[in-house]
Amino acid sequence: MIICRIYQVLAITPLVILVSTFAFRATFYWSISVADGEPKGGGDIIEILLLLLLIGSCILSILFSALLVVIPKIRNNTYSLKLLIIGVVIPLVFWVIHPFIPRLV
Repeated sequence: MIICRIYQVLAITPLVILVSTFAFRATFYWSISVADGEPKGGGDIIEILLLLLLIGSCILSILFSALLVVIPKIRNNTYSLKLLIIGVVIPLVFWVIHPFIPRLV
């Protein structure tokens, strides 16, 4: 039962972070000003932190996927494959779609 719950959390977390990052980029990112003479602003720092959070959650999904394959007592190939796909595809989706996020403000 706890394995199912961990799977659900690790499957949903990267998706929620991805949507939150895109929502931030489309709305609040553009309202945070950059100081004069500085190449990056506060919005860029928040965006980098969200990206690190996204990558961290994807790495956790991949690691738990490997555990589900290796440990016989909790072996579940379906959960493992789904977590592996989520852990690999979500960063690729971020990398492809991120530059095209429009301004909504």
